[in-house]
Amino acid sequence: MAILADPTLKNVVPLELYSVCEIARLCIQEEAASRPRMEEVHYMLVQSLGMEEEDSSAAAAAAAAMVTTSNR
Repeated sequence: MAILADPTLKNVVPLELYSVCEIARLCIQEEAASRPRMEEVHYMLVQSLGMEEEDSSAAAAAAAAMVTTSNR
């Protein structure tokens, strides 16, 4: 898993990286019905990264803003 991370990143926790990769794997399953809903993805990320709900809400808002901007 470590080869998937940018080597310039500092403080990468291998278990957290593994968890994020597993969540990403769930999101790209071939059959759409097998993929988790975004609420489930959010919950899994918050749990696996030990984030506080306020932190995750701010991160979600920032991600939504990036998606909106990139779709223009």
